[in-house]
Amino acid sequence: MVVAAELIRGLPLQSSNIRRKLRWKVESIPLDKFSHSAACIHLLTKALVEDVPLEGLNLEHAINQLSVSLSQLQRYVAVALLFVGLEAILKPPRKAVQPYQVHTVDTFLGYLELLNLRTLSVQRNDLQALYNLLRLLSLYQNMVIMRKYDKDELEREHKQFAECFRVHPEQRNAFWEWLKKSSSLVSCISSNDPVDNLILADLFEIDMLPLFDDILEEIP
Repeated sequence: MVVAAELIRGLPLQSSNIRRKLRWKVESIPLDKFSHSAACIHLLTKALVEDVPLEGLNLEHAINQLSVSLSQLQRYVAVALLFVGLEAILKPPRKAVQPYQVHTVDTFLGYLELLNLRTLSVQRNDLQALYNLLRLLSLYQNMVIMRKYDKDELEREHKQFAECFRVHPEQRNAFWEWLKKSSSLVSCISSNDPVDNLILADLFEIDMLPLFDDILEEIP
């Protein structure tokens, strides 16, 4: 819709009345009714994956922009894209081709079980990939893990996707424990440039762990 509106704005000036009417029509398309459409989430995510170079920081930027959109559909696409990024880096075994979708917190925690930072750094010898991975985890933390809803609010806002945004205390605690353990492993990762280690440590100590400060009393 945004792209179409921009294209309309680029029409010749003498067609200003037509441009204005077309723009109003395009911008008034009621996308909200498609916000909870699994098919729309799949198609939009698929289009982004296939048509836009989403490696590395490009993927992070796309997710970050979509996650703060006023469109709920785009926020769902942000979560779906995040799991695309996790799969690209961790390469978990897949039994069959699945549609792009919003996954549950249990699925996210399953990726953490596949991840051993020490092993990843040694096998890949790629601190950039490790940084990209941690940034994806940080984005998911902000979009899902740290969000709190009462039951009615969760069901009302997310409808059939409510379970994908329902975070139980034990799940939040599991992520907290993983962060504490993994932050200590960062110091064991060898690098020719100490700045690399500092950047990785900052992700934990500045971007991720402090978000738990307000709820530490809830974590046993």
